[in-house]
Amino acid sequence: MRTARVRYDREMCYYHLMNRVAGEVGYYPFGDVEKEKLFGLAVGLARLYSLDLLSVVVMGNHYHIVCAAPAEPPSRDEVVANWRAARGNDGLLEPDWENPEVVARLAARMRDISCFAKDLQQSFTCWFNRTRPRRRRGVLWADRFRNTILEKGMALWSCLAYVEMNPVRAGLAE
Repeated sequence: MRTARVRYDREMCYYHLMNRVAGEVGYYPFGDVEKEKLFGLAVGLARLYSLDLLSVVVMGNHYHIVCAAPAEPPSRDEVVANWRAARGNDGLLEPDWENPEVVARLAARMRDISCFAKDLQQSFTCWFNRTRPRRRRGVLWADRFRNTILEKGMALWSCLAYVEMNPVRAGLAE
């Protein structure tokens, strides 16, 4: 049985999010196009969510994201602005901005790392499955995304260094 993720809502909280693709050892399905797409989706979703992306690194078979989630949900004006910035003119009906329950539900979602990771992985998986020469099916990700709450200071800096040095240690960058 799944357990709820630990969340810290008293002040700004830093998280290290990561996930790996399903498959055997040595399976690296992400080339430059896939890495760029996953990176672009993360940055695009950041327009909707009120998370600050500090680092996003996509490797051949996994990703790392270090982000900051605010303690307080965004205000009504921020929710509306984030929604419109992310959705643009896609023809979807807008939520009832005059209904405080709708705004509160969206505001809570916009600072939730689980919702962010779900949207990121689901969007990427749909694109990935759709663009394969042989229409692939099934799970792409090995498991639920993993996250670690980071303390400010050295823990945050160490994690950022680990994430940013990942491609260097793999010999993919200098």
